[in-house]
Amino acid sequence: MDSQGATLPPHVLIFPLPIQGHVNSMLKLVELLCLSSFDITFIVLEFSHRRLLKHTTVVSHFKRYPGFRFQSISDGLPNDHPRTGEQVMDILPATKNITGPLLRKMMVEKNLFASNTRRPITCIIADVVLSFCCDFARLLPQLL
Repeated sequence: MDSQGATLPPHVLIFPLPIQGHVNSMLKLVELLCLSSFDITFIVLEFSHRRLLKHTTVVSHFKRYPGFRFQSISDGLPNDHPRTGEQVMDILPATKNITGPLLRKMMVEKNLFASNTRRPITCIIADVVLSFCCDFARLLPQLL
């Protein structure tokens, strides 16, 4: 990392389980980290992102934090899949088999979400059932 990168704040990737209670709790954590001047990339499934845009003011609320970025990603399920009730369990294998490889590809292609004003991801916070995030976190030092 160059000398400018050393002066940039830590960059945290946060990936909640795509269930509303998990998303809401992680957004509270995001706000605390933003208040501490961390850069945050918040990954949500496209389905959750559409719901956030449609039913909440979350997106406009976080615009006041310059270090905050939403990033959506596919879970591979059809758009008309309800992702509720008994069918909510379909999310787990879909995120493991579809989202995991997509996240890895996205992070490599986007240089770990780095830019001129943001260092690469330095930390990953994810719900424990999204185990592919832990696997990817182990690779971070090799990719930096």
